[in-house]
Amino acid sequence: MPSPARAAAFAAAARTILAVTLAVLLAMAGGALAADAPAGKAGPEKAANASAAGSGDDEDEDDDEDEDEDEDDEDDYEGMPPGDGRDEVFAYCSACHSMKLVTQQGLTRADWAEVLVYMVEEHEMAEIEPEDEKLVLDYLARFYGRDRRARKMGR
Repeated sequence: MPSPARAAAFAAAARTILAVTLAVLLAMAGGALAADAPAGKAGPEKAANASAAGSGDDEDEDDDEDEDEDEDDEDDYEGMPPGDGRDEVFAYCSACHSMKLVTQQGLTRADWAEVLVYMVEEHEMAEIEPEDEKLVLDYLARFYGRDRRARKMGR
């Protein structure tokens, strides 16, 4: 049986190891969460400000760079194509679930409108401002409408 002094030293060492391990795990988790957070996650305002800041008239920009930026941009939005309303759709929908749940659908504009009402009433989604609602529905119908679903299924 160890002496009381040795047992106390062992307990102190164990607490230190546990504290350091916990600190490292928390730091790793925090870094992973920050790295996984899409640039547009903060909502429509942040994305709008970012696009406004980069709207300078640089005539020497290369088209290849633009294509690369579009691909990177889609990665930030979980594969959602650029278009009016994308920021709003991403902000409202990704607050609760993966965008894959949205992008796998193929609904009419009217069906999307019903889904939005359902999400607000049954799942406590934030109320959508009227001007945002039009952008959201237009975007969803354009990129995730019935015709898109039919094309994916080869019809």
